[in-house]
Amino acid sequence: MYEPPIFVVGLPRSGSTMLELAIARSPGVLRFGEALFLSPWRRDFRYFLRKRVGDVSRDERLREMIEIIFSDRGAIPGLTGTFWRLERVKAVGDEAFKQKLFQSLKASDRSPGSIFRIILRDITEFNGYRRCCVPFPVHVHHLPTLARWFPDAKIVHITRDPRAIAVSKTNDPGGTARYNEMYPALKPLIRKAMMAFVVVQYIDASRVSVRFQDQPNYLLVRYEDLVLQPEETMRQICQFAGIEYRNGMLEREDNRTQRSSITGESRTKPEAKAASKWMEAITPFENWMVTVLTRNSMARFKFDPASHPVYAHKLQEQCGIAR
Repeated sequence: MYEPPIFVVGLPRSGSTMLELAIARSPGVLRFGEALFLSPWRRDFRYFLRKRVGDVSRDERLREMIEIIFSDRGAIPGLTGTFWRLERVKAVGDEAFKQKLFQSLKASDRSPGSIFRIILRDITEFNGYRRCCVPFPVHVHHLPTLARWFPDAKIVHITRDPRAIAVSKTNDPGGTARYNEMYPALKPLIRKAMMAFVVVQYIDASRVSVRFQDQPNYLLVRYEDLVLQPEETMRQICQFAGIEYRNGMLEREDNRTQRSSITGESRTKPEAKAASKWMEAITPFENWMVTVLTRNSMARFKFDPASHPVYAHKLQEQCGIAR
């Protein structure tokens, strides 16, 4: 029997990929890629409906939408993100599945929320799973909409030290690094812009978190806790989500996790020492600036970097050098 999905939300470079890969290792959970369904900066699914499909209240438009989504066509504006790369989803090209999906959508109110819910449910069931895990990073301020569309879903919000996110974002292999290569003369300016962007997003995310912190279907997870106490933290997440815990859920036998923008490594298991690598790539002024601007936001996330044990070894090393 199908159960409500599990959404992993959080800012880019905060550990959301690592976490959703771990959750998907629980039996019966289907892993989807990133769903750019609601995006304020990119062409998202709403753009696809508006520009490519049109009025979905008309049955012929609804059928056209299904044909476009479940086809072997190339990149389509609005159907971006790994969620829509369906070559690994067996439903592609299956006429019986598309007919079933059409009937399900036809009977709905055909709103974007209903379309998203039904697509998730039908693909999950078609693939023989009872549950799905969907990473929904970046757009944390869309959390109210996501919660309204999926009132029974479990939402796991992962956050991280904003200084670590800021440093990582300045050379993100999936984005910023390309701009650094294309415009080397603007690299200092790009770095400042990315740090400012992270600060704004972090503040926004902390305010959203306060609104949801008492909701029973919302769980806040700190990256630093996850890498310092992986088993204990994953057990807590599994209990919250109502899924089975398995040993080594955070360990990977492949390199499917994102590469570090600082070291370039793609780790196959969490390492507490990796949580402080950002300290080697941030200037004193940047450290001070991000700390000052996000101090209140870190407090909203109940994160105190000065006392968190994940940084203890780094402080010990610095004291050793000082001696």
